[in-house]
This record gives sequence, C-alpha cells and structure tokens, in this order.
Amino acid sequence: MKIKIFTLKFDHECRGFNDIEIQEFISDKEVISVNEQFFNHENTPYWAVMLIYREAQKNYNSNGKSTYNKKSKRDPRKLLTDEEKTIYDALRKWRALQAKQDGVPPYIICNNQQLADIAQNKPQMLSQLNNIDGIGEAKTKHYGNNILEIIKSIYCCTQENSVEQAIPLTDANEIEEK
Repeated sequence: MKIKIFTLKFDHECRGFNDIEIQEFISDKEVISVNEQFFNHENTPYWAVMLIYREAQKNYNSNGKSTYNKKSKRDPRKLLTDEEKTIYDALRKWRALQAKQDGVPPYIICNNQQLADIAQNKPQMLSQLNNIDGIGEAKTKHYGNNILEIIKSIYCCTQENSVEQAIPLTDANEIEEK
C-alpha cells in the first residue's frame, strides 16, 4: 500500500475543487481508502485528500499496448437483497446530487462499498452510522441525517411512489438537474 496526498485550492471559475489531478493519478491505481479534510488558509478554502492505494498491474493487449488492470472489484450491489438494492440505489442518487452541490467527486462522500454496507445494516441512529467502516464523525455530522432519512423513507414508499421521493432535497441542498 502507498499513500498520496493532494492539496487543492478552491477554483472560483468552476465553483468547486478541480480534481483532474486526482482523477489522472488514480486512473491506473486501485484506491483502497480516501480521507479528506477541508480547511481555510488566508481566507481561501482548500481541500486535502489522502489516498491509500495500490499500483495496478500492467498488462499488454494484443496490439502490444500497455493497459492497466485494477484488481477485480466486486460489485457490491450483487450481494444485496432487493430491499437493500432499493436503499443502495437511492443512496447513490442522493450521493451524486450531494457531490454536485459540494463540488466534490461522489466517492469522497461515500464509496460504493460504504453505501452497500449502509444498505445492509440499515442504521436508524447516527451512532449506528459511525459503525460503518470509513464513516466517521465528520461524515456523520455532514451527511448522517440525510442518509438516515433515505433509509427511513424507503420503508414509507408504496408501489405508486418512486425512489426519487425518498431522496431528501432540502432548501439547503436542492440541486436543479439540467
């Protein structure tokens, strides 16, 4: 395992943090864990991202060009029950909207495995959410109530209601889709 730390300055032009450098870096890596911290320096927001990763294996295709095979990632959705898949899908949709609002990649909020663990464990209290690997106090504080609301509302949805109705969009985090 290796560690790489990025510090990104807020980009006023794109109204967020430009993560192209991170995306390029991880294109041939297997990311194991992501930890992030926001901070201000001289009234400028910064985003520090620590990646724990492994190098991907380099293979060669039939044309002799090198390709990278990341370790086979299991699709966490395959191990879920139908009810858990409904929760997982709603959480992924919420995560995409929240990431867009926050100006961060979705995996910073929660990775797919964390969403699957949440769907399987169905926490009902913030303290239970902290028991999910990779969900600490900061993520629980920022996103915990929305996550718990999604889980709770899935049980309230009937056949005629759609999963979209289970995704909390308050005035503070409502996003207009284009």
